[in-house]
Amino acid sequence: MTIEFTCKDLTLSAEDKELMSRRVLFALSRFQARIRRINIRLIDDNGPKGGVDKKCTMEAILHRGGSIMAEDSSERIYGAAAMAADRLARRIDRELKNRRAFDRELASA
Repeated sequence: MTIEFTCKDLTLSAEDKELMSRRVLFALSRFQARIRRINIRLIDDNGPKGGVDKKCTMEAILHRGGSIMAEDSSERIYGAAAMAADRLARRIDRELKNRRAFDRELASA
């Protein structure tokens, strides 16, 4: 699983990217075999003004096809990334359970 960052109106240090990567890997580690790539897009809407304007959008590209997205906002970019990673993990879990149920229905038909 590879992690790719795209930043708009933000600059991230290598340490920040490493910290976010570790947080994402922690949240998604149980799905690692099913995920091909994670795209992380970080945006600071208001620039240096501050406020709840830092947005993180994560997209998981799955090995069996398809993608799943999650998004969150916060005052701090790391907080937005952590919450988006947790939200993405819940959505991936739900999607994989739905796929297994669908596969079982097809097998029993």
